[in-house]
This record gives sequence, structure tokens and C-alpha cells, in this order.
Amino acid sequence: MVARNLFKGNLKLRVFNQTVGFTNRDFLNRNTVTFAFSFLLFWYLQSYGTFSLRNQSDTGRSQYFFAQAESMLRLEWSVDPRFLEGWNGECLQYGGVCTGYYGIFPSLIRLPVAILFDGSHQLGSLFLLIAYAVFLFGSLFLLKNLSLLLVKQELSLIPFLGFASCMAFSPVTFLAIRGYMYEEAILWGVGLLILTVSFLIKFKLTESASWIWLAIFSATACLHSRVVEGVSAIVIVASVIVFENKDSLSKALLRFGSVSFSGMTLILLNLSKFGVISPSMKFHGGYLSNPDRLDLVQQCGDMNFNRIPHQLILYLFPKFDYWNLNPTYSPGDYKLNFFGIQIYNSCIESTEYFSPINKVFPLVFLLSIMGFFALLINFRQKFLWIITLGLGLNMLILCSAIGMTQRYLADLFPFFFFLAALGLIHLQFNLKLSISFILVAFIILFQATVFYGSTVGFWNLWPDRPQQYLELPFANDKSS
Repeated sequence: MVARNLFKGNLKLRVFNQTVGFTNRDFLNRNTVTFAFSFLLFWYLQSYGTFSLRNQSDTGRSQYFFAQAESMLRLEWSVDPRFLEGWNGECLQYGGVCTGYYGIFPSLIRLPVAILFDGSHQLGSLFLLIAYAVFLFGSLFLLKNLSLLLVKQELSLIPFLGFASCMAFSPVTFLAIRGYMYEEAILWGVGLLILTVSFLIKFKLTESASWIWLAIFSATACLHSRVVEGVSAIVIVASVIVFENKDSLSKALLRFGSVSFSGMTLILLNLSKFGVISPSMKFHGGYLSNPDRLDLVQQCGDMNFNRIPHQLILYLFPKFDYWNLNPTYSPGDYKLNFFGIQIYNSCIESTEYFSPINKVFPLVFLLSIMGFFALLINFRQKFLWIITLGLGLNMLILCSAIGMTQRYLADLFPFFFFLAALGLIHLQFNLKLSISFILVAFIILFQATVFYGSTVGFWNLWPDRPQQYLELPFANDKSS
């Protein structure tokens, strides 16, 4: 009966007239199932199918945040270089001391474990799972409150399944499974940025000041996890306080002062760790050991707005005859053929040949386009534009940075994810349910297939897979 009504279009009236809705228990149930499925899928992938909480690699890169936590207990910032791939690896060498430039929040939450348990370095996967749980909770909380804010009800089942697919088969899931310090920092940053936005939406919905304070706390943690996302989180919270204030001026000033101080804590931390307000890649071991790379960063800087168009195209669209004319990282090496237009850039350092976001994660990208037009036409709220532009700032900061790599696609996710949520809300109330069902079902199937193939390929190509993975029947030993 349901299938017959679906293809006849009769089910649309029942959903749009809310004769068949979801109670709070229904919301809890479907969100619990979505959370559990996504979490177990990530745990399975991250542990190479073993469901272990231990590090999936013995390299120092998977133990860095524990090493930094132990340094913090000694009231110092220097870290054994072996946790940063040696002096020529991820070390920033200020004053002859090897210091990591990664945030301190992932280390702060490790302090109790580092104090109480010996051998805690091997529990890195546990905290990666905690970070992923923050990402999942923030995503589900965002959708629920955004839908209530815009249309006064939650999504029906079919659009919700599309949203669940955005999470379970997202670039965040795929790109963070390796569990090194790079991926964990990104996962914390992305998860806390989405959580911050979800708290702000709840504040807009309820006008309760407690949600603003939670957003300030989340934004501060985000800033000290990954600066790229943290700057956007601080800017979004500050903008909401300024432009959406309905309380007294004194309360608004107190909140704005608090979020401003949160931003200042990064400067204070940098002064304590490096002796400068903003550390530079000029002191990175990998640059100090390569004169061409060092020359590039000295000429173009760590951040350069001229890089934005070039790198944005490469992140968002398929490869357009992009190549390195001289593999020594010298300025002027890279050019891009974009629909016949030759674009040269003298400040690009390096890149990997990776699949762009619209090719590997089509559902997120397609829904984000729909959400953008919905934002222009249907959802004309200043509050939504503040969030959208703030999340776009995150993308621009990333694209202005020196160098680009596959894992940075996850940094772009919050912007597209928020627009995708708008797109799903628009989809439910502006298309026939039968059409939306076919569209969403087809794209979910395609996205899941591509996601699974990409992940298994990643497993088999990565050289330091754990022994327990190699013992699994689907492991391809020949590729190692």
C-alpha cells in the first residue's frame, strides 16, 4: 500500500498535511539509529575492520597528542621530535626547540588518561571516536533545530535518510579514518564547528542565553583544535551576538567580550609556545631542509589570497590538466587549464592528485547547490546568511594557505553540509515526494558505492596498515 501510494503521489498529501508525522520518540529512535550506524561504520573503517581502540599505526604521528599532553604536565611545550616525524618533519623550530603547531584541545582531553594510565599512547583511536561522536551529534542537532526554525517541523523520513547518508558516507568519515594527528585535528575542528553552529541555531530558536555560552565554549575548543575552523567559529558566534542581539546592551557586551577573549587565547598560546603572535612555516622542518620550499614561503607567505581561485577550482571541480612543471617546489611551477583558460600561479607549493568533492561525495554537493538557491529564494534570513558566510570564510582561509592535500576536503565539509541541510528542507516542501524519493535513493546508492570503493582502495594502498588488518580475508597484501 505504501509503495503504491508513493508512486501514485498519494503519500505526499499525508506527509505535507502531517497526518503521518514523527513524535519525539520517533526522532530519538531514528537519530539513535543514524548515530549508531554512522559511528559503527566509522569505527569499523578506522580500525581496519577490527573494532579496536588501539592506534592503528605505531608511528609517532598517531601518538602526538598524548606526547603533547605529557609535555603540558611538565609545564612545557616542546615535544620529542619522533612524534613529529623528526626535525625535518612537522616540527616548528623556534629557539632550537621542536614544537608542534597542532592545537592543544585534543591534548587537554587526554590529560586524565595520561595521568591515570600507563601506555595511554596506544589509545589514540579512542579519542578519534570521541571526536567523531561530537561530529555526529552536532550534525543531527543542527538538522533538527534548523528544520524547526525554518518550517516549524522536523524532516520526514525520506529527506532524513538523505541527511543520514551525508553523514555516514561523508568526506569527514572517509578522510579521517587514518587516525594520525593531521586527521584528528581536522575531525575535532569540523565536529566542533558544526556543533557551534547547531548551538547558535538552538539559540535562535529558543532565545535562551545558555546556548550562546555553549557556542562560545565550543568555538573556543574548535579554535584550539584547528585554527582554520576555529577562526570561522569565533567570527560566526561574534556576528550572531552583534546582529541577532535582543537582550540588553550590557549582556551583549559581556558575550561579545567573552568570545573576543576566546579569540585572544590563541594569540596568548602562540606567544607562550613560539614567542610570536602567529608562527610561520618558515620555521617548519620540511621547509628549512628544502631551500626551494623555504624561498616560496618567504616570497608568498603562509597565507596568500592570490591562491584562492586556483585552489578553490581544484577542490570543487575535476582535474583540469593540472601538473607540476618543476618538482622542486619553485615559484611559478603550477598552471591550470580551466575550460581552455590558462591560469598560472606563482605561489602554489604542491598538490596531490585527488578526486574533488563533487565527484566523490555527490549527494552533499548536489544538495548544497539546491540549498544555496533555497537560501537566495526561500530562506531569506539574516541569521542564515551569517552562518553561511562564516562557514565560507573557513573555505577561503583554507584555499589561501600554502599547499593543498586530499584530507583538506574534510575542512570544506561544514560549508557544504549546512547548505545541504537547507537543500533537504527545501526538497521536502517543494518537490513531489515520489520524485524526491527516487532522486535521493539513486544518489545515496551511488555515493555509498563510490565511498566504499574509495575506502577499500585507501586501505590497500596505505603502507603502514596494522597486522590485524592484513589477516582479514579482504586484505590485498600485494598492494603494500
